[in-house]
Amino acid sequence: MDIPPEIITMEAFATLWLIVCGLWTAGWLARAGLALKRRDRPVAFPFLMAAAGPLAWGLWSLYRARIAYDPATGVAGMHRVSVLLTNLAIFLGAGLVIGILAAFALRRPAPATDAPEK
Repeated sequence: MDIPPEIITMEAFATLWLIVCGLWTAGWLARAGLALKRRDRPVAFPFLMAAAGPLAWGLWSLYRARIAYDPATGVAGMHRVSVLLTNLAIFLGAGLVIGILAAFALRRPAPATDAPEK
């Protein structure tokens, strides 16, 4: 039985993912530049979103390295529960940190009150 060829190779996907992450970062940096120029929009959030491009590339590279097949031992990382749980912890931790930073970046200051002090 013939094994069909892969639809896309890892190298082709790596190139495509690099382009997508680069365009994502460039787009958000452009938006951050407009926010700096106009000064009427929050600036921290676009910079945080721009940082998500390199972070996505780094997380994918880390994941790919962790699940790789090691011909010396004959073990693939994706076949180990410890790799699965560690990857889960890494991705959940990254999402939690990004969520907290985004919450702080989007927080609006409390409105000033004109009430006299007693």
